[in-house]
Formats: sequence, C-alpha cells, structure tokens
Amino acid sequence: MNAVRRALAAVAVSGTALAGVGVAGVTAAQAANHVPTALSITAPARITYGNAATVTGKLTTTGSHKALPGLTVALEERSTGTTTWTSAGTQTTAADGSVSFSVKPPRTEEFQLVHAATSGTKASTSATATIKVAYAVTASLTGNKVSVTVAPIAATQKVLLQRKGSSAKQWSTLATRKLNKTSSATFTIKAPTAAGTYHYRVVKLAAHGFLAGVSATMTLTVP
Repeated sequence: MNAVRRALAAVAVSGTALAGVGVAGVTAAQAANHVPTALSITAPARITYGNAATVTGKLTTTGSHKALPGLTVALEERSTGTTTWTSAGTQTTAADGSVSFSVKPPRTEEFQLVHAATSGTKASTSATATIKVAYAVTASLTGNKVSVTVAPIAATQKVLLQRKGSSAKQWSTLATRKLNKTSSATFTIKAPTAAGTYHYRVVKLAAHGFLAGVSATMTLTVP
C-alpha cells in the first residue's frame, strides 16, 4: 500500500511540474511575458546576373515598434516555385534593430528573415522578398563589328542587335544571332549613309527564369 501511495504522489508531482512547462522548457507564465516582435525586409526587385544585392531588415516590438538590439536574425532563401527554405546566414541586430546581408542569387530567388523565440522575445518571420535576376549582356563596337557575350551561359539562344537614330524614339531590330557554346556572338553592321549619331545595343530576351538583359549603348557617328 505504501508503494502505491508513493507512486501516486510521484505522478501528482510530475503532473504539476508538466502543467507549468511550455515549448522548449519555457513556463506558461514566462511565455505570457515574452515581447511580441515584428521583422521587416527590404531587397531590390531585380539585379543583373553576377551582381550582389543587399537584403536589409529591422527587428522591433509590435505595436510600439521599439528597436530590439543584440538579437539573432537568420536569412533564409529558396528558389522560386519551391517550398523548402535554406539558411543563408545569421546576424545580430544593431542598436537600431537592423540587419544587413549581402547575397548573390544565381537566378530568381525568394528571401525571408526569421527571428527565433528567446527567453524574452517571441518568434517572428518577415514577409517574402523576391529578387529577380536578369541576363548580363556585354557588347562592344569595333569598326563594323559588334561582339557580345551573355552570362550565364545561354548557348544556342538568340540575341538581338538593335539601333536607334538620334531623333528616333524607338529601337529597331537589325539582326539576330544564335549564341555559340561560349555564349558569344558577333554582328557585322552596315554603317548608315545619312550623317548623324546612331546608337546600338544588344538584347537577350527573357528565358529559363531570367529576365531580359540589355547591353550598354554603343554610339556610332557618321560625319
């Protein structure tokens, strides 16, 4: 009988202890005192392939929007169309609650900031920011030749050579070429007969998840 009483007492004590324990060993009373938090996120809408982008955010209290310094914020990323987030690094919030990450997405990707709950703050997750990536198009005009290279590799895809006169409002397409296995192509242009200043550029149309890319403008002056 004494053994039974001791067992029942142990169960009662255990039940009392468990009743006050919440997630990750935090009591219900402690959880009620956790400060609700909010995370903002800012990122450029688009970048050119190979360039870096800056993702920033700020961790604050909800309602009063007071900065929360010295806390950990993680950056997570995923490819558009997928559902699994992967870690892209962590930072500690500055005095104003801010964090800043440098990223170089290889293609269009989504990002979010995450603050895990601590002994004094509640967890929060920012909205999703999407950074779209455009083809990088490098072109040069030498004599009557326009040489172009596109990144990332876009072998067998087409690029367009376009021209616009100094008084024209729109670009006109002069020719198209397929990129070779090194993602390069060459155009031969026929110089205009009328005097004036002419502008040329090369365009790689959007494809395979990349935005269209446009080269810098090249100028040809006919005296």
